[in-house]
Amino acid sequence: DFGLKGRVGAEAHIAGPVSSPEKLLDTARISLDNVSAKSGGLEPVVTGKITARGDSVNTKGLVIALGKDKVAIDLNVKNFMTRPVIVKSVITSDHIDIDALLAAIGKSAAPPKNVEGRKKKPVLSKKPAEIGPFDIPVTADAEVRIASAVYKGLDISDIRLLCRLKKNIFYLKDLAARVADGTVTANGQVDLSRKGLVYVANVDAKGVKAEPVVAAFAPLAAGTVFGTIDLKTHARGKGTNPEAIKKNLSSNVEIKITNGRITGQGLAGGLAEFFNTEKLKVIDFKKF
Repeated sequence: DFGLKGRVGAEAHIAGPVSSPEKLLDTARISLDNVSAKSGGLEPVVTGKITARGDSVNTKGLVIALGKDKVAIDLNVKNFMTRPVIVKSVITSDHIDIDALLAAIGKSAAPPKNVEGRKKKPVLSKKPAEIGPFDIPVTADAEVRIASAVYKGLDISDIRLLCRLKKNIFYLKDLAARVADGTVTANGQVDLSRKGLVYVANVDAKGVKAEPVVAAFAPLAAGTVFGTIDLKTHARGKGTNPEAIKKNLSSNVEIKITNGRITGQGLAGGLAEFFNTEKLKVIDFKKF
């Protein structure tokens, strides 16, 4: 049960020879008024208009509401009946709560509780198969602009992403965002035409505060690492299962921490115990 709701309006104008059915559609318009459906723990609500003219499709005022958040999509598709299909899209949002979306999806995907007294069948673990290769007859360009987002409790702002798909290669042309009082930029590409995929990525972070980032991605170490991080990473690899990634992934990382402090029972606590001095339970440094 998808729980479909809302109003849908449609009209079409057909003209042309019956011998060429692909040319029969002259114009078609679909209007969506608060159309919603339940899927994967989410219930997106869609409003807007979709127009098809010949072998082209475009949207006007298309908005998808996900709870309190709204995403506007400006989509243009050409060569719909031929190859390659040409797609251009601009996606914008004032705010997206990624944590709330993932929580809803995770709740829906949770396995049913085991009935008391019923034995579970043993699950044989198999080596995950490599994905790909893919042959996608599409050339697509997308721009994403999100004013603010929340991920793992971390506030992220001024998110901008430019990407392209052409001849089975996905290009991350530019990704930029403000995180923890600093900036993060990235670019890279993925060759989808190769089995296991081949990928390369570059990440650059400047002036990022360590404390909120550590709290978000390593909660067990929260409150133990402080300072400002500058980071440069270049990575390349092949494969999508853990074994292949471990074998083929290579990276070069440059990291600098300034005005830092490390405390707690990890590195600092171990040094304090080893040297039998309380002074090393907190390590302050200007540059690392």
